[in-house]
Amino acid sequence: MNGAVVALPYSDAPAGGITVTVESPYVVFRADNGLVVKFDGQFSVFVFVPQSYGHLMCGVCGNFNGNSLDDYTTASGTDASHDPNPGKSVGDSYIVPDVEQPDNT
Repeated sequence: MNGAVVALPYSDAPAGGITVTVESPYVVFRADNGLVVKFDGQFSVFVFVPQSYGHLMCGVCGNFNGNSLDDYTTASGTDASHDPNPGKSVGDSYIVPDVEQPDNT
């Protein structure tokens, strides 16, 4: 967590309100704001956000406005729904340059 190896289950509550547990086959991250992320360690990521985040989302998970027809929107606002691979087009539009990380050794 924050660059440190921690044992699971892990919780930093109440300091930051993050818990990390194993719910086989997933590692599950929960935040006190209601965000839940499940990761299988290989391919699948599931992101759950509270309804209060409706209309506040963007990116590869869609915009959470209840209209799935406009979920394939790139970072620049372009509709990628007709691209041969719209998920890749949207994902690629959100790539940020690598930042050099400090050597923590």
